[in-house]
Amino acid sequence: MMSAIRGYFFTSPAILAIFITLNSSSQAAVPSQADRQQQSWEQVADAPSQPLTQVNSTSESSDVKPTDWAFLALQSLVKNYGCAGYPNAKFPGNQSITRDEFAHALNACRNRVNELLATTADSDVVKKEDLVNIKKLQQAFQVELAKLWGHDAVAANTPSVPANQSSPTTKPSADKPPELNPKPDANKKQVAENSNAHFQSQVTKLATQIPEKETTVAPIGIKQLTAKTETVAVPVPGTVEMSADKLQPSSPTSDSPVSQAPAIVPPATPTPAKKQKYKFSYLGIGVNFGSGGQTSALGATSFAAFSKFALSPSFSIRPALLVNQNQTVLLPITYNFPISGPGHIDPYIGLGMQSSSPFSSAFTKSDLLLTGGIDYPINSHLALTAGVNLGTFNSSGVGGLLGLAYIFNTAPGLESSTTSAPEPGTTPDQAGVPEPGTTPDQAEKEHHITENWNAHVQGTFIYQDKPGFNALYSGANSLPNTPKHFTYSYSFTGFFGVRLWQSGEFYLDPEISSGITPSDNLIGLAFYPDGEDQKSASLPPLLYMARAFLRQTWNLGGNKTFVESGQNQLAEDVSSQRLVLTVGKLAETDLYGPNQYSGSPRTQFFNYAFLTYGAFDYASNARGYTVGAALEYFLDKWTFRLGRFALTTISNGPTLDWNLLEHYNDAIEIERSYVLAGQTGKLRIMGFHDHAVMASFQDALNQWQANGEVGVPNIANVRNKEQDQYGFGIGLEQSLGRDVGLFVFGSWNDGRTENYSYIDAERSLTTGLSIQGTGWGRPRDTLGLGYAMDGIGSSFRQYLAYGGLGTFVGDGNLNYHPEKVFETYYNLSVTKSTTLGLDFQYLRDPGYNSDRGPVFFGGVRLHFEI
Repeated sequence: MMSAIRGYFFTSPAILAIFITLNSSSQAAVPSQADRQQQSWEQVADAPSQPLTQVNSTSESSDVKPTDWAFLALQSLVKNYGCAGYPNAKFPGNQSITRDEFAHALNACRNRVNELLATTADSDVVKKEDLVNIKKLQQAFQVELAKLWGHDAVAANTPSVPANQSSPTTKPSADKPPELNPKPDANKKQVAENSNAHFQSQVTKLATQIPEKETTVAPIGIKQLTAKTETVAVPVPGTVEMSADKLQPSSPTSDSPVSQAPAIVPPATPTPAKKQKYKFSYLGIGVNFGSGGQTSALGATSFAAFSKFALSPSFSIRPALLVNQNQTVLLPITYNFPISGPGHIDPYIGLGMQSSSPFSSAFTKSDLLLTGGIDYPINSHLALTAGVNLGTFNSSGVGGLLGLAYIFNTAPGLESSTTSAPEPGTTPDQAGVPEPGTTPDQAEKEHHITENWNAHVQGTFIYQDKPGFNALYSGANSLPNTPKHFTYSYSFTGFFGVRLWQSGEFYLDPEISSGITPSDNLIGLAFYPDGEDQKSASLPPLLYMARAFLRQTWNLGGNKTFVESGQNQLAEDVSSQRLVLTVGKLAETDLYGPNQYSGSPRTQFFNYAFLTYGAFDYASNARGYTVGAALEYFLDKWTFRLGRFALTTISNGPTLDWNLLEHYNDAIEIERSYVLAGQTGKLRIMGFHDHAVMASFQDALNQWQANGEVGVPNIANVRNKEQDQYGFGIGLEQSLGRDVGLFVFGSWNDGRTENYSYIDAERSLTTGLSIQGTGWGRPRDTLGLGYAMDGIGSSFRQYLAYGGLGTFVGDGNLNYHPEKVFETYYNLSVTKSTTLGLDFQYLRDPGYNSDRGPVFFGGVRLHFEI
């Protein structure tokens, strides 16, 4: 017990100061028990908020520089909470300060945060990252804070130091021992008596609120002390020693003021009652009994494989596959009514999408799905389920599903009806303290929890408007120069991952997309303004499997690296030296050319130009996906990747050619991470090779000329032999500070053949900036500025000038200039998981033709992900 009390006093200088004061004033007068209780409470409440006093800096400690992590963290606290604590009442923003001066400002911020937490029930009044940073700063400056707390407490409670008594800033004289009980000054005695009388009524009120059981209270980062204590540790009389081994216990006696006046602490804020809810996920099989369906397995008797992935105790995703002569995929999101555990019925209702034959290359019928039912977890391993699914259009019918499921993940979740402030001294989730230079979010991830499964959902809606523009002429593949005021795209994607074995993971991504494009089949531009517009965009919504792949990792050694949980990524620790094999259906751009500042039209730049290397003719079907395999070797700061992927049966077609030995896309990339002038960056070099039955623009011109130049050249007439295409790309991403990032990537291909899978571009240069909104008080907002220019070779130019049509461009004539696009967007953070984006694009020389344009696009994007 005594060691625990000593430990508390060592970490709580404010409480130590109380007992110094009580002891030094005990000879003046013996107050009543209520007065002593009031003094104790008054000192506990007010000691941390005493005025700051200038102290001398410690010459043996280094100053805190403006570039130090601690300086920046404290500067943020001063800005966020107005805690002016620097001795001259002004916190410097561009000059070094001593560690003692730093401790003054830190203490003021600490007191201010404690005050906010104690006076409001709003848990958002203090940012979680600020609590984490205060805790870290306290640890780093504990010596200076201990000295400050001791100096201030004694100075505040001992107004004058007699000549024969030790000063709180000097050691006792060896020649003359300190006077243990100096006589009190009469005026000071009167002040103390008035103070006791003033607070007597408050003490009485507090006494009625103090629970009989132990109640604890502690400031940030200080160990808690129980109010119900039989013995206390007090300083050696006449000294101001701060270390635990210099404190001595005092036994309670009848004439001891301390023993007669146990410390009164304020009552703890009642914690709101929390309602426990049971969260569970499962995989199961059963039977669907259907009626009314003509082309869907939902409306017929069929085998059912179903699942539930609990996103929270209240919301789940429930993918299911129904199979008879047809196949139907169900993808609803449901609300689950709360239960406390196994043995209780768990009702659910929801809506989503259903699609028949989603694995077929042909377009299928999809429509809205309504669902409802019950789950009954028999125990922690098995559950029964019964549900009804109703397709609303396309004669899908209605089906009743009965099945048995295996529960593979369970967890109780806590949901509170009210929000309470975190306890002093803790963060809302007891997060760890980050190392200097890390963010609070990174500190949370240092728990290194390995996930066995996860589930995420994203939804993106993009609206764009195109006014009319000038055009001297138009052709079959021209962008219409008339206004187009309502074009849009939307997509919803589920991301499901499960760990099959150690370091072996499987991912499945069902997706729904649809839209109306500014031009039919995305013609008229090399770089299309909406990267979410698929090359075969259609009005009705379609459900298909975007990704289904296996990832195997072999850790080879080196430092441990924590990979965060996310879409298509289970959280886990991996080695900095490792091999990773990825096999299955995916997007080749998932692996090649990604960078943190561009590459996703769902969250960053809208335009195709910023998706990847512009002249990279990567493998993809009409929706941007392929099948294949890639092997990656991570060697600390280096990454080497090599892959082979399937092309389509015809250029830009919907169906993949699975013969990877005859027709294929090979890609290799080398990546190097580095630090330049204290800022991180990455450099990538990529090369690719396509081998397929492709057409050559020069062959089309030669044939046209051989036929007497009748009509126009046509590459479809010469797409009759296997040919090769080569190209390369260079990419750079560079941090320019905490909130600004730069990206540059250029690419080139030989131009001897048509681009088989991607856009009509043979060389490209793209650059831009991504800027976080910290500078204008919106740290979760993002401003993007980008510029791209792409071009084509001489054979393609001549082909277009003679009236030929490429896959996406062809105006019937050509006044060649490179196509150029300037884009700026602003993402406004609405919630932690939702952003609203505004976008503007200016395109010059659309389709490489300076006789048309320029063109303007304005857009709005709503995106969420959970």
